[in-house]
Amino acid sequence: MLLFLSATWFFIPSTLEISVSAKIACNGQGALRKLTNDSIFRRRLLETDSNNVSSDISKFITHGFEIVMQYKNKSYPGHLLLIPASTDSTVITCELTVRAGNNPFQKIAGYQDALALKKQAEKMVSGLQNNLSAFENVYGFSLNEASTPDSFFITTRTRSSFYPTTPFVYAQIHKLEKFCEQQGGIITNPPMLNISGTDSLGYIVKTALPVNKTMPPNGDITPGKMVRGRYIITDVTGGPQKIQTTMRNILYYFQDYARVAMAIPFEYLVTDREKQPDTSKWVTRIYSPVF
Repeated sequence: MLLFLSATWFFIPSTLEISVSAKIACNGQGALRKLTNDSIFRRRLLETDSNNVSSDISKFITHGFEIVMQYKNKSYPGHLLLIPASTDSTVITCELTVRAGNNPFQKIAGYQDALALKKQAEKMVSGLQNNLSAFENVYGFSLNEASTPDSFFITTRTRSSFYPTTPFVYAQIHKLEKFCEQQGGIITNPPMLNISGTDSLGYIVKTALPVNKTMPPNGDITPGKMVRGRYIITDVTGGPQKIQTTMRNILYYFQDYARVAMAIPFEYLVTDREKQPDTSKWVTRIYSPVF
């Protein structure tokens, strides 16, 4: 017994440090933003495991969070840190402290608690590694880079004191369609749209039609030529809020990966919104020019 107690005292420290790390294929700012802003994702990550270890975030800190794990009515403080390793990789580390004391029996109990806590930490880190390594899970859209299939377009620009409705947008589109017909042109793809907020005066609404040839200017209708560069292209199913969220996430991607916007983004209205009033069924293809 004396030998056992002596071995326990010698081999099990009074303070046990737990550290679990993994490298994930994800930008550090993107990963941290996802964890900070997505409460559902965060709650799923911290759910109670089979050993009845529960976790909670107590405080947001630089590069991560202070966390507290609960086990057997005891609280164990720690940190969940996301440290950028490169532009597209991050090291995530979960660190915990278990104070076992100097009593040999308390040390044994503390060691057993540490094993259960480490299992939960490994589960958390593995869950983050699996989820955040998928680009779409972090930014909410699938990353696809390509050029545009169109060469020429005709466009018009107007202002609206309110967020432009479907009838407002399509009134501009029909004007362009009529002009294209008068010029003997062919529309080569769905209508294009860009809505930008300005100030107290409202919104600037730009509509365009891809066409098969160059056309002369006419009043507020002007011709244009598509730049054959690279575009971030993604399809969005949903209404204006879903589209705006995707636009914002594309800008986050640009910032995180130091990409430069070449020009304003625009939408291809794949679904005819006049014929489909249910916004949840709208399909919109976003093109965002990028260097």
